[in-house]
Amino acid sequence: MFLRPNSEISRTVVRLKEKKKVIKSSDPANTRKVSIKATAAGIKTTQKMAEDPRFHSFTDNLNLSSSKNLVKALKSLRGN
Repeated sequence: MFLRPNSEISRTVVRLKEKKKVIKSSDPANTRKVSIKATAAGIKTTQKMAEDPRFHSFTDNLNLSSSKNLVKALKSLRGN
């Protein structure tokens, strides 16, 4: 999958990298290709989320439209 540099996914990866939740590395053979790997801290965070019943009660029944609305609301709260 190719992503535009300004895509929401790219910005999310940058934020996760800044928080030391992922490691991003380039492929020397193809500089357009990157690898993103969760760090120990990132894995710990996802495990905590998976174990938290509040996360599941909040997200389990979201459809695509509701998920997009949630993202918009969170962006608004962050001031984006």
